[in-house]
Amino acid sequence: MAELRADLANGGPEINAESAEALINANIDPDVEYDIEPGMIGKIQAATVYKVLTDEGITDVDLEAFLSEATNLANRQ
Repeated sequence: MAELRADLANGGPEINAESAEALINANIDPDVEYDIEPGMIGKIQAATVYKVLTDEGITDVDLEAFLSEATNLANRQ
């Protein structure tokens, strides 16, 4: 998370470190409670996805497959 926040220092959204850690812990352990405003959750999620995708050097084909799978998961009811 520290590396992500350092990368964002040059023009990205400001992310609260404590909120980011709480959100990560809640994703690992669903029993963990957190009180984070929705706007901050969105910033953390977007920045994390961006960091993962840019650090992995993902190909266009792999990105398309990833986004297609994400869309399918999001549309499940």
